[in-house]
Amino acid sequence: MANNKQLPVEEPVVLHPHKQTALQTYSTEEELTHLVGQGEWELILGLEVFQKRSPESQIQLFSEAITQRTVKMRKTYYNLINRGSAQRSAAMSILARIRQLESFRDESLQKFYENDGLRMIAEEAGVKVYFY
Repeated sequence: MANNKQLPVEEPVVLHPHKQTALQTYSTEEELTHLVGQGEWELILGLEVFQKRSPESQIQLFSEAITQRTVKMRKTYYNLINRGSAQRSAAMSILARIRQLESFRDESLQKFYENDGLRMIAEEAGVKVYFY
């Protein structure tokens, strides 16, 4: 025999009955700016607005996002290192990751500007700027 008991239905909890919440949408450009500012370098790579930019703009945004990430990680590192020896291992792991990211950023910039980022501006009128 099946048990057909119904569970009691709870009323929704209202935290602020007189407060309205407004949803705000952001443009893709605003989303990109926000993600770069938050150091989300992995996420910006897949955004269409990022991929539509020039190669030089892409590398600059990529570099800025990694820089922002390392700034945040350094704050965490200093918080952990100041807590004492119990947190030292975690702090050293964060420091190693910071160094990896900075090295990755610097190598990416170096490769771009040594190989692909040489800007050629023709002396002739009407010729566009291009990268090679």
